[in-house]
Amino acid sequence: MENVPEKENTFPALYAGTAPLPGEVSRRVVFAAWSALEPAEGRPDAAAADAVREALIRCIARGEQPVLCLYAGEDPAWFAEKGGWLIEDNLRCFLRYAGRAARAFGHLTDKYITFFEPNELVWRKSANRNLNLRFKMLSHMACAHVRAVKLVRDTRAQRQLPETRI
Repeated sequence: MENVPEKENTFPALYAGTAPLPGEVSRRVVFAAWSALEPAEGRPDAAAADAVREALIRCIARGEQPVLCLYAGEDPAWFAEKGGWLIEDNLRCFLRYAGRAARAFGHLTDKYITFFEPNELVWRKSANRNLNLRFKMLSHMACAHVRAVKLVRDTRAQRQLPETRI
């Protein structure tokens, strides 16, 4: 087995309730960490973007095709304060972020995961909520997924990059 740093051999502790750090890697999956990339609404963090970019480059240097995970449950505080995934209008916030990620990292990967295990995410985020609210969150995430796929594909086409797999 190749010599890869320990951090890159372990899977992020998502089930312990901690969000991955920007650029955290599980072999070839790079977690973008929305909360770090956009800590204030509409204001991206350059250092977090650099961490994701460097993680993608490390995967490529190992001869692996990286997969960029856009969302693994790490809501920015400002998004949660606006009602998070319960509010349909908030989808535009995620789509703005997804578009920014596609523009910033699209030249380094053509493989994306929009939502990492959405059922588990909703369960974790809504432990004390009723089933209807969970379905509402899942419905909004599903809509965001469909729109993000189109957004990423359109962004790649505009930049004349190869078709993506999402």
